[in-house]
Amino acid sequence: MIVYHAVIGKTASNTGPVPGAIILAGGKGERLRPDKGCLLVGGVPIVARVVAAARAVCEQVVIVGSAPLPEGLGVSVAADADGPAGPVRGLATGLSLLDTTHAYLLAWDMPFVEPALLGHMAAVIGADDAIVPRIAGRPQPLCALYARACLAALAALPPRGEGRGPSLTDLLSQVSVHWLEEAELAAFGDPERILLNVNTPADLARAQELA
Repeated sequence: MIVYHAVIGKTASNTGPVPGAIILAGGKGERLRPDKGCLLVGGVPIVARVVAAARAVCEQVVIVGSAPLPEGLGVSVAADADGPAGPVRGLATGLSLLDTTHAYLLAWDMPFVEPALLGHMAAVIGADDAIVPRIAGRPQPLCALYARACLAALAALPPRGEGRGPSLTDLLSQVSVHWLEEAELAAFGDPERILLNVNTPADLARAQELA
C-alpha cells in the first residue's frame, strides 16, 4: 500500500453516519484515455472537482488507484490491494483505510457530483448497507454510500472467472440497499447531469458544455 499525505476535510455531524469518501482513479481508458480524471471541465481537472465535492461533506477522503493525478489535490492516495482490479477491490481497499462508519464511493470522472445529494444520502441511509441512485432502473453504484459493514460481504464475493473480480452489482445483490430513484434525485438537480461519467469524447464535450 502506498499512502501519501493524509487530509481532514469538513467535520461530520455528531448524529447519523460518519462518512468518508473513496475516489476511484483507474480504468483502462479505452474509449478516452487512462488519465481521463485529469481532463479539464470548466478549467478544472475532473478529479479535483470530485475531491472538492467530497471534502464539502467528508471528514476523510482517499483516492484509490494507480492512475496519474494532477498536482496539489491534497488528499490521501493509496494503491489498490492485491487481487483482480475493479471497483469492488477499490471499495474494499478504501473501506479498510478509512476510520469512518460509512464511505461514499465516487468515480474520478464525474465532474458534477453534488455535495447536497451526498449529504442527503448520509441523512437517509438508516440501517441499510448501501444507498445507491438509480436512473431508468439502472443502478449508479459509483456515486453511492456504503456502510463499513459491507467489508464482510465484499470479502465473501466469489470471482467471476477468467481472472475477473466480482462487480458492484454482485455486492448489491448481497446487502440491503436503499435505492434513490429519479424523483428524489431531481431535488438536487438534473440526475443525468449529476451522475454523468466522462467515458468518451462525446461525454467530455457534453461535460464542457454543461460546465
